[in-house]
Amino acid sequence: MFLFTLLSFGCTKRPLDLSKQEAKISVSFQWDKLPSWDTPSDSMKLYFYGEDGNIYIKDATSDGFTGTIPPQTYNILAVNKDSKRVIYNNLDNYLTASAVSASKQSSFSHTKSDSFFWQPERVYVASISNFSIINGQKQSLILTPEEYAKKATIKFVFSGDINSVESCRAVISDLSIRFKLHNGELFTDKENLYSIIKDSLNVSNFELSAFFFGVAPNNNTSKLILNFTFTNGYNKEITIDASSAFKNVVIAVNVTVYIDVFKEAEGGFSARIKSWVVTDDNVILK
Repeated sequence: MFLFTLLSFGCTKRPLDLSKQEAKISVSFQWDKLPSWDTPSDSMKLYFYGEDGNIYIKDATSDGFTGTIPPQTYNILAVNKDSKRVIYNNLDNYLTASAVSASKQSSFSHTKSDSFFWQPERVYVASISNFSIINGQKQSLILTPEEYAKKATIKFVFSGDINSVESCRAVISDLSIRFKLHNGELFTDKENLYSIIKDSLNVSNFELSAFFFGVAPNNNTSKLILNFTFTNGYNKEITIDASSAFKNVVIAVNVTVYIDVFKEAEGGFSARIKSWVVTDDNVILK
């Protein structure tokens, strides 16, 4: 867009260079949508995607940012720089910018090596599209960052011959590892979330917290897989279709699994699920 001015001493018209103009902008962060276990980030970054094709990147604190920027219409993203185990990709494009959980390699003692992802934590994102910054005016904008890493708290309650369990490990399968920053849309690429429940299971219950973006949208089921190793060398895998627990989680989900450990007739050990229950998936866990 070009503006023209008529010089008072002649008829010559020439365009103004808008890239050299600066408008004042104040961005404030409102943190009231964070869950109870999170705190505001003091390490935010703002991406202003201008209609001129340029991207203007500004550092911000937990309070926000105040500065100048060329006047035009912007799409704006805000992300925190201190996200744990998360990589931000494609930040040169507002519509394709994404967050992805970093992958790792792990293996069970009785299964082949597989790829798992690190649990993402503190993934704060806010966005707004078509925000106009007008030359000569100081403008204010309030953004509300949201936590995109959901929290699953899983409590395992054991009964029976607990001392026969050498270790127990858990996998939550088919979780999405990537989402679009501007609208939270999950990608279809998926991996498993891996966690050690207990290396030496000498207590009757154990609780773990797992963070994830959501169930992959092209997947109908998400499984909770428990892998037991017993003191006599026996192994046992138990699989639960936990789709109702992990699909459509808004903030957090709380799951309790009741497990019975017993000795088989031939002298080995085994385990079985007695029952499991899911609380309200909107509950904010303390």
